[in-house]
Amino acid sequence: MVFISAQAFAFLQVKFADIANFKRYVQWGIIRAHSLHEGDRMNSLLQPLVSATLLRVSLGAVLLAHSLYLKLVVFTLAGTAQFFGSMGLPEFLAYVVFFIELAAGIALIVGFQTRLFAAMVIPVLMGATWAHMANGWLFSNAGGGWEYPLMLVVLAFVQLGLGDGKFALSSHFAAKQH
Repeated sequence: MVFISAQAFAFLQVKFADIANFKRYVQWGIIRAHSLHEGDRMNSLLQPLVSATLLRVSLGAVLLAHSLYLKLVVFTLAGTAQFFGSMGLPEFLAYVVFFIELAAGIALIVGFQTRLFAAMVIPVLMGATWAHMANGWLFSNAGGGWEYPLMLVVLAFVQLGLGDGKFALSSHFAAKQH
């Protein structure tokens, strides 16, 4: 049996109360980047929700650039369809891929249904990886290798797991409903 003095017991009660209050303050958002230490401000940027947001916006921007600029402007949709046909794929699939990349890019940037659109784009990105497989590993190879599309597949899977992050439309609407 362990005996604790009245003073030690009082000390432990105060410390446990402080821990409980600290947890409440963290949950309420009172204790966050309010410290005067430079490192603490940096740590507030290195939180999972902020990281998920950076990933979401970056992946969305890449998808938007690939759909609007690369497929629509550089190669044109008709040229992209011909390229799909040359690989033995149905040409109409180029239009489906364009729409998925465009919709997913916009949705990811604004944070609308992030997990749904990350999941939708994974098969498209896996197809892009397959399309570049014969060109070798490095994306700097002629025709582009498979390293970049494969990295986008991985990023989409990570985004699927992380969800919206901060500053997302889905989170904003969910908060208004509660």
